[in-house]
Amino acid sequence: MELEKFLTFKINDWKCEFRTLNEIDVSQNYINALKRNNFLEKIPQKLNLKNQKKYINEILSREDETICGLYIDKRLVGSCGMQTYSTFLHNIDTKKLNVATIGIFLFDNNFKGIGLGKVILWASIFLLHECSRVEWFTAGMLKDNIASLKTFLSCGFK
Repeated sequence: MELEKFLTFKINDWKCEFRTLNEIDVSQNYINALKRNNFLEKIPQKLNLKNQKKYINEILSREDETICGLYIDKRLVGSCGMQTYSTFLHNIDTKKLNVATIGIFLFDNNFKGIGLGKVILWASIFLLHECSRVEWFTAGMLKDNIASLKTFLSCGFK
């Protein structure tokens, strides 16, 4: 799903935007970051611009998934995948809950370690709530992804 809204804000002197990621945003820098990551699942072995653009379009065509990007001075530095299906929940009446799972990926090394994971997480929660009225959020990450775990915990996830 494409979100009909986006966020613009400033961090110090940086002009920031958080919005739906589109195929035109996929760059070789993004592909290289996906290839060298250790924490994202389902990355194809033959990853290239063409198949990643196709993958982004597939995500956006589904009504229960989206992917957004954090842009700093028009440069994509991180992304966030969000799913609103709740088949993973047990013993909860999911018909009464509007739930989303969020996974974050800050890939530009020039922007790591300064709290932008929290910015991506906050922006994704705010925007998905505004666009889809999601009220409950869960974290999606691999167990050994300590940076993501710390980000989620620092934002109040348990």
